[in-house]
Amino acid sequence: MRNPWILMAPAAVLVLAFADRAAERVVRGHGHAHDDEYVTVGDAGARPRLRVLPTLRALVVQLWMVRVDAAIRTGRFHLALRHVREALAIAPDLPSVRIRLADILAYNLPAQEPDPARRLAWIGEGLAVLEDGIERDPFDARLHANRGLLLRSRGDVYPEFEAAFRATTGASTLEAAVDAFVRGAECARGDTLPIRWASIYLESRGDDRLRRARAGDRPLFEGARADYARQADLLRELLVRSRLARSLLERDLAYAEASVELVDRLAAGATEGDERVAELEAVRVTVVEERQGEWGELEGR
Repeated sequence: MRNPWILMAPAAVLVLAFADRAAERVVRGHGHAHDDEYVTVGDAGARPRLRVLPTLRALVVQLWMVRVDAAIRTGRFHLALRHVREALAIAPDLPSVRIRLADILAYNLPAQEPDPARRLAWIGEGLAVLEDGIERDPFDARLHANRGLLLRSRGDVYPEFEAAFRATTGASTLEAAVDAFVRGAECARGDTLPIRWASIYLESRGDDRLRRARAGDRPLFEGARADYARQADLLRELLVRSRLARSLLERDLAYAEASVELVDRLAAGATEGDERVAELEAVRVTVVEERQGEWGELEGR
Protein backbone atom coordinates (compact mmCIF):
# COMPACT_ATOMS: atom_id res chain seq x y z
CA MET A 1 0.00 0.00 0.00
CA ARG A 2 1.49 3.29 -1.08
CA ASN A 3 -0.12 5.51 1.54
CA PRO A 4 -1.18 3.70 4.74
CA TRP A 5 -2.31 7.03 6.28
CA ILE A 6 -5.40 6.91 4.07
CA LEU A 7 -6.70 4.05 6.23
CA MET A 8 -5.15 5.16 9.53
CA ALA A 9 -6.53 8.71 9.53
CA PRO A 10 -10.23 7.74 10.00
CA ALA A 11 -9.26 5.30 12.75
CA ALA A 12 -7.25 8.02 14.51
CA VAL A 13 -10.21 10.40 14.35
CA LEU A 14 -12.47 7.77 15.94
CA VAL A 15 -9.95 7.11 18.72
CA LEU A 16 -9.64 10.82 19.44
CA ALA A 17 -13.41 11.21 19.49
CA PHE A 18 -13.88 8.40 22.01
CA ALA A 19 -11.01 9.69 24.15
CA ASP A 20 -12.53 13.15 24.08
CA ARG A 21 -15.91 11.91 25.24
CA ALA A 22 -14.30 9.85 28.02
CA ALA A 23 -12.21 12.78 29.22
CA GLU A 24 -15.19 15.10 29.22
CA ARG A 25 -17.23 12.68 31.33
CA VAL A 26 -14.48 12.71 33.96
CA VAL A 27 -14.15 16.48 34.21
CA ARG A 28 -17.83 17.35 34.09
CA GLY A 29 -19.43 15.46 36.99
CA HIS A 30 -18.35 17.36 40.08
CA GLY A 31 -21.08 17.77 42.69
CA HIS A 32 -19.54 17.98 46.15
CA ALA A 33 -20.87 17.40 49.65
CA HIS A 34 -19.31 19.59 52.32
CA ASP A 35 -18.89 19.14 56.04
CA ASP A 36 -21.64 21.65 56.82
CA GLU A 37 -24.14 19.61 54.76
CA TYR A 38 -24.35 21.93 51.78
CA VAL A 39 -24.00 20.23 48.41
CA THR A 40 -22.81 22.06 45.33
CA VAL A 41 -24.50 21.27 42.07
CA GLY A 42 -22.50 19.28 39.55
CA ASP A 43 -23.33 18.96 35.88
CA ALA A 44 -23.46 15.23 35.35
CA GLY A 45 -26.45 15.59 33.03
CA ALA A 46 -24.80 18.10 30.73
CA ARG A 47 -23.89 17.28 27.18
CA PRO A 48 -20.17 17.15 26.37
CA ARG A 49 -18.84 20.43 25.05
CA LEU A 50 -15.40 19.28 23.95
CA ARG A 51 -14.88 17.72 20.54
CA VAL A 52 -12.06 16.00 18.67
CA LEU A 53 -9.69 18.93 18.23
CA PRO A 54 -9.44 19.92 21.94
CA THR A 55 -8.90 16.30 23.06
CA LEU A 56 -5.39 16.97 24.35
CA ARG A 57 -6.67 19.85 26.44
CA ALA A 58 -9.43 17.65 27.89
CA LEU A 59 -6.99 14.93 28.81
CA VAL A 60 -4.67 17.42 30.50
CA VAL A 61 -7.61 18.84 32.48
CA GLN A 62 -8.58 15.30 33.47
CA LEU A 63 -5.09 14.75 34.84
CA TRP A 64 -5.21 18.02 36.78
CA MET A 65 -8.62 17.21 38.26
CA VAL A 66 -7.32 13.85 39.49
CA ARG A 67 -4.49 15.74 41.20
CA VAL A 68 -6.99 18.17 42.70
CA ASP A 69 -9.05 15.33 44.16
CA ALA A 70 -5.94 13.63 45.57
CA ALA A 71 -4.80 16.85 47.25
CA ILE A 72 -8.22 17.43 48.80
CA ARG A 73 -8.42 13.86 50.12
CA THR A 74 -5.18 14.43 52.00
CA GLY A 75 -6.20 17.87 53.29
CA ARG A 76 -3.69 19.79 51.16
CA PHE A 77 -6.14 22.47 50.09
CA HIS A 78 -3.60 25.03 48.98
CA LEU A 79 -2.04 22.46 46.66
CA ALA A 80 -5.51 21.61 45.36
CA LEU A 81 -6.09 25.32 44.80
CA ARG A 82 -2.92 25.57 42.73
CA HIS A 83 -3.85 22.55 40.61
CA VAL A 84 -7.41 23.69 39.94
CA ARG A 85 -6.21 27.18 38.99
CA GLU A 86 -3.92 25.52 36.45
CA ALA A 87 -6.85 23.43 35.15
CA LEU A 88 -9.00 26.55 34.77
CA ALA A 89 -6.21 28.30 32.87
CA ILE A 90 -6.23 25.36 30.44
CA ALA A 91 -10.04 25.20 30.11
CA PRO A 92 -11.69 28.44 31.27
CA ASP A 93 -14.88 27.52 29.42
CA LEU A 94 -15.56 24.33 31.44
CA PRO A 95 -18.13 25.13 34.18
CA SER A 96 -17.21 22.02 36.18
CA VAL A 97 -13.63 23.24 36.62
CA ARG A 98 -14.83 26.70 37.60
CA ILE A 99 -17.30 25.23 40.10
CA ARG A 100 -14.52 23.10 41.58
CA LEU A 101 -12.30 26.16 42.04
CA ALA A 102 -15.15 28.07 43.71
CA ASP A 103 -15.71 25.08 46.02
CA ILE A 104 -12.15 25.11 47.26
CA LEU A 105 -12.11 28.87 47.71
CA ALA A 106 -15.49 29.21 49.42
CA TYR A 107 -15.83 25.91 51.30
CA ASN A 108 -12.52 24.15 51.92
CA LEU A 109 -10.17 27.04 52.64
CA PRO A 110 -12.46 29.13 54.91
CA ALA A 111 -13.05 26.09 57.12
CA GLN A 112 -9.29 25.99 57.82
CA GLU A 113 -8.88 29.76 58.25
CA PRO A 114 -9.17 31.32 61.75
CA ASP A 115 -8.87 34.91 60.51
CA PRO A 116 -12.35 36.33 59.60
CA ALA A 117 -10.86 38.82 57.12
CA ARG A 118 -9.01 36.06 55.33
CA ARG A 119 -12.10 33.85 55.30
CA LEU A 120 -14.04 36.71 53.77
CA ALA A 121 -11.39 37.13 51.08
CA TRP A 122 -11.49 33.43 50.16
CA ILE A 123 -15.29 33.39 49.92
CA GLY A 124 -15.35 36.60 47.90
CA GLU A 125 -12.84 35.15 45.46
CA GLY A 126 -14.93 32.00 45.09
CA LEU A 127 -18.00 34.10 44.34
CA ALA A 128 -16.05 36.10 41.78
CA VAL A 129 -14.97 32.89 40.03
CA LEU A 130 -18.61 31.88 39.51
CA GLU A 131 -19.65 35.37 38.47
CA ASP A 132 -16.86 35.47 35.89
CA GLY A 133 -18.18 32.18 34.52
CA ILE A 134 -21.69 33.63 34.33
CA GLU A 135 -20.32 36.59 32.36
CA ARG A 136 -18.79 34.11 29.92
CA ASP A 137 -21.98 32.03 29.68
CA PRO A 138 -25.06 33.80 31.12
CA PHE A 139 -27.26 30.81 30.34
CA ASP A 140 -25.41 28.10 32.26
CA ALA A 141 -27.91 26.92 34.87
CA ARG A 142 -25.25 25.19 37.01
CA LEU A 143 -23.20 28.34 37.48
CA HIS A 144 -26.27 30.28 38.61
CA ALA A 145 -27.34 27.47 40.95
CA ASN A 146 -23.89 27.16 42.50
CA ARG A 147 -23.73 30.92 42.97
CA GLY A 148 -27.00 30.67 44.89
CA LEU A 149 -25.69 27.84 47.04
CA LEU A 150 -22.51 29.72 47.81
CA LEU A 151 -24.35 32.89 48.78
CA ARG A 152 -26.85 31.18 51.04
CA SER A 153 -24.56 28.65 52.67
CA ARG A 154 -21.65 31.01 53.30
CA GLY A 155 -23.96 33.76 54.53
CA ASP A 156 -25.55 31.26 56.89
CA VAL A 157 -22.24 29.94 58.26
CA TYR A 158 -20.09 33.09 58.29
CA PRO A 159 -21.67 36.28 59.70
CA GLU A 160 -18.84 38.40 58.33
CA PHE A 161 -19.75 37.38 54.79
CA GLU A 162 -23.44 38.12 55.37
CA ALA A 163 -22.58 41.56 56.78
CA ALA A 164 -20.15 42.38 53.97
CA PHE A 165 -22.60 41.28 51.30
CA ARG A 166 -25.39 43.38 52.80
CA ALA A 167 -23.09 46.40 53.02
CA THR A 168 -22.04 46.01 49.40
CA THR A 169 -25.35 45.12 47.73
CA GLY A 170 -28.05 46.21 50.17
CA ALA A 171 -29.58 42.72 50.02
CA SER A 172 -29.27 39.64 52.19
CA THR A 173 -27.54 36.53 50.92
CA LEU A 174 -30.88 34.73 51.05
CA GLU A 175 -32.50 37.30 48.77
CA ALA A 176 -29.63 37.12 46.30
CA ALA A 177 -29.45 33.31 46.51
CA VAL A 178 -33.10 32.89 45.63
CA ASP A 179 -32.71 35.21 42.64
CA ALA A 180 -29.70 33.14 41.51
CA PHE A 181 -31.64 29.88 41.87
CA VAL A 182 -34.59 31.26 39.93
CA ARG A 183 -32.25 32.40 37.18
CA GLY A 184 -30.71 28.92 37.14
CA ALA A 185 -34.17 27.38 36.86
CA GLU A 186 -34.99 29.69 33.96
CA CYS A 187 -31.80 28.61 32.16
CA ALA A 188 -32.22 24.89 32.90
CA ARG A 189 -33.09 22.74 29.95
CA GLY A 190 -32.64 19.03 30.57
CA ASP A 191 -31.27 19.62 34.07
CA THR A 192 -33.96 19.58 36.77
CA LEU A 193 -31.65 20.10 39.75
CA PRO A 194 -31.51 23.93 39.49
CA ILE A 195 -35.32 23.96 39.38
CA ARG A 196 -35.47 21.88 42.57
CA TRP A 197 -33.05 24.18 44.36
CA ALA A 198 -35.02 27.24 43.21
CA SER A 199 -38.20 25.70 44.62
CA ILE A 200 -36.57 24.94 47.98
CA TYR A 201 -35.14 28.41 48.42
CA LEU A 202 -38.23 30.23 47.17
CA GLU A 203 -40.08 28.43 49.92
CA SER A 204 -37.40 29.42 52.44
CA ARG A 205 -37.61 33.07 51.45
CA GLY A 206 -41.40 32.97 51.36
CA ASP A 207 -41.50 31.52 54.88
CA ASP A 208 -39.11 34.23 56.09
CA ARG A 209 -41.17 37.00 54.51
CA LEU A 210 -44.41 35.56 55.84
CA ARG A 211 -43.00 35.36 59.37
CA ARG A 212 -41.89 38.98 59.23
CA ALA A 213 -45.21 40.10 57.73
CA ARG A 214 -47.09 38.42 60.54
CA ALA A 215 -44.83 40.19 63.02
CA GLY A 216 -45.97 43.55 61.65
CA ASP A 217 -44.12 44.22 58.40
CA ARG A 218 -47.28 43.84 56.32
CA PRO A 219 -45.83 44.94 52.94
CA LEU A 220 -43.87 41.68 52.94
CA PHE A 221 -47.11 39.75 52.38
CA GLU A 222 -46.82 40.67 48.70
CA GLY A 223 -43.27 39.34 48.41
CA ALA A 224 -44.17 36.14 50.27
CA ARG A 225 -47.08 35.53 47.91
CA ALA A 226 -44.85 36.06 44.87
CA ASP A 227 -42.33 33.53 46.21
CA TYR A 228 -44.92 30.86 46.92
CA ALA A 229 -46.64 31.41 43.57
CA ARG A 230 -43.34 31.10 41.70
CA GLN A 231 -42.51 27.98 43.70
CA ALA A 232 -45.84 26.45 42.69
CA ASP A 233 -45.15 27.21 39.02
CA LEU A 234 -41.71 25.59 39.20
CA LEU A 235 -43.08 22.50 40.95
CA ARG A 236 -45.75 22.08 38.27
CA GLU A 237 -43.00 22.26 35.66
CA LEU A 238 -40.90 19.78 37.62
CA LEU A 239 -43.81 17.33 37.82
CA VAL A 240 -43.84 17.29 34.03
CA ARG A 241 -40.07 17.08 33.52
CA SER A 242 -38.64 15.12 36.44
CA ARG A 243 -38.42 11.42 37.21
CA LEU A 244 -38.44 12.10 40.94
CA ALA A 245 -41.14 10.57 43.13
CA ARG A 246 -44.31 12.41 42.22
CA SER A 247 -45.72 12.13 45.72
CA LEU A 248 -42.89 14.27 47.11
CA LEU A 249 -43.32 16.98 44.48
CA GLU A 250 -47.09 16.94 44.90
CA ARG A 251 -46.71 17.47 48.65
CA ASP A 252 -44.37 20.40 48.04
CA LEU A 253 -46.90 21.81 45.60
CA ALA A 254 -49.63 21.42 48.21
CA TYR A 255 -47.47 23.46 50.61
CA ALA A 256 -46.93 26.22 48.04
CA GLU A 257 -50.60 26.41 47.05
CA ALA A 258 -51.75 26.43 50.67
CA SER A 259 -49.21 29.17 51.41
CA VAL A 260 -50.49 31.37 48.56
CA GLU A 261 -54.04 31.16 49.89
CA LEU A 262 -52.85 31.67 53.48
CA VAL A 263 -50.99 34.85 52.52
CA ASP A 264 -54.01 36.15 50.62
CA ARG A 265 -56.28 35.62 53.61
CA LEU A 266 -53.88 37.12 56.14
CA ALA A 267 -53.21 40.13 53.89
CA ALA A 268 -56.97 40.65 53.59
CA GLY A 269 -57.29 40.82 57.37
CA ALA A 270 -58.06 37.25 58.44
CA THR A 271 -56.92 36.43 61.97
CA GLU A 272 -55.03 33.44 63.29
CA GLY A 273 -58.28 32.12 64.73
CA ASP A 274 -59.99 31.99 61.33
CA GLU A 275 -61.11 28.44 60.52
CA ARG A 276 -59.73 28.43 56.96
CA VAL A 277 -56.42 29.91 58.16
CA ALA A 278 -56.15 27.04 60.64
CA GLU A 279 -56.85 24.51 57.90
CA LEU A 280 -54.15 25.97 55.66
CA GLU A 281 -51.66 26.01 58.51
CA ALA A 282 -52.46 22.34 59.15
CA VAL A 283 -51.71 21.51 55.51
CA ARG A 284 -48.33 23.25 55.77
CA VAL A 285 -47.41 21.48 59.02
CA THR A 286 -48.44 18.08 57.62
CA VAL A 287 -46.37 18.56 54.48
CA VAL A 288 -43.27 19.51 56.46
CA GLU A 289 -43.66 16.48 58.72
CA GLU A 290 -44.22 14.05 55.85
CA ARG A 291 -41.37 15.15 53.65
CA GLN A 292 -38.62 15.39 56.29
CA GLY A 293 -35.64 13.38 55.17
CA GLU A 294 -37.07 12.51 51.76
CA TRP A 295 -35.08 15.14 49.86
CA GLY A 296 -31.88 13.77 51.38
CA GLU A 297 -32.88 10.25 50.36
CA LEU A 298 -33.52 11.33 46.79
CA GLU A 299 -30.24 13.26 46.62
CA GLY A 300 -28.39 10.07 47.44
CA ARG A 301 -29.91 8.10 44.56
